[in-house]
Amino acid sequence: MLIEGASVMRSETPVLHLATAELGSMLHSSSSRARLVCVLKAYLDESGIHQGSRICAIAGFVGAQDEWERIERSWNRALSEAGIDTFHMAEFESRRGPYGGWSEERRHGLLAKLVEILKARDIHSVGSGIVVQDFLQLPADERAWMTHGNPDTPYFLCFQHCIVEAAHLADGLELTERVGFTFDRNDSFASEATRLYNRMKDDPNWENRFRLADAVAFASKRNAVPLQAADLAAYETYKQLENKLYRPEIPVRWTIRQFVTRPFQGKYFTGTALQDLIASRTRPSSN
Repeated sequence: MLIEGASVMRSETPVLHLATAELGSMLHSSSSRARLVCVLKAYLDESGIHQGSRICAIAGFVGAQDEWERIERSWNRALSEAGIDTFHMAEFESRRGPYGGWSEERRHGLLAKLVEILKARDIHSVGSGIVVQDFLQLPADERAWMTHGNPDTPYFLCFQHCIVEAAHLADGLELTERVGFTFDRNDSFASEATRLYNRMKDDPNWENRFRLADAVAFASKRNAVPLQAADLAAYETYKQLENKLYRPEIPVRWTIRQFVTRPFQGKYFTGTALQDLIASRTRPSSN
């Protein structure tokens, strides 16, 4: 889904950089019965935003606050037993940082524990990936439409899609309930992401806009354990699309196979999907 609009200016809205414990009081009004926490909390991270990346992806998980609290306790215990304090999938995969010199048995043992922690809880995965070359080959006006004024940054198409999919996970809940969003802190995107989030939240043409919490937040993985889980999801989403397109001989990764039976709300924007999106665009009447 895209929310139409004209050209945009950079927002002056303050960007929120918060730790997990600070979010609850901002995401509900004082009259809400769930003032301290949102019923659903979405934690999302990105992968492939570096220069020259062939894939850009955003992914993560959505779940109730009490589920996230259980995950956080188990996750921290698993990391402590492994002798580390923060999990970062790219470092883990490349055997850098604290993972240098780890045996395959030790590596698989930690990853298996973290995956089982996530599988044991009632959380749902959301994700979006885009083939950067396919995106950049589109006309600039179409790219600007897809990203609301950011034609060189495919990240913002994935950003919108993940918000829409996460908001739909609240379908069926009371109309007063919202989804609180926390993204990994990235100073390059936070200001524009905040502007785009506010635009979506206020768009009268999107029926699910009322599901979005009043503010989108940005935090560090070190301070927000659920973002470490989102980091794992984003990395695997990135690798799944990259391998499917460029290394089809490589089997589906072990981590992806572990989640194959879990609900997943997501989309890969390849060239065909991007053309379908353009075809669905509501154009002004020529009359």
